[in-house]
Amino acid sequence: MGLVIFYAADHWMPILFKDAGLAAKEATLITALFPLGGVGAILFGWLMDRFNGNWVIAAGYALTAVSIYAIGQAAATSVHWFWSSSSLGR
Repeated sequence: MGLVIFYAADHWMPILFKDAGLAAKEATLITALFPLGGVGAILFGWLMDRFNGNWVIAAGYALTAVSIYAIGQAAATSVHWFWSSSSLGR
């Protein structure tokens, strides 16, 4: 299920960012950097070796859901709050 979510997000992100008002170049860059979040898989593997793997995965999904909700609430007024302090060519 995690892989399905990853592929769905990966394929829809450029469209969503472009519709939110970002330039196509920025939307593509964000989408290209998205898989770097997988570096956390090393941490999750380490945690799963030491604790119950099912609980670690469940906690990871719960934290992800809370993070997505928080980002959505913060960006509800404007997506550009993030880009104003960014160094992506602006």
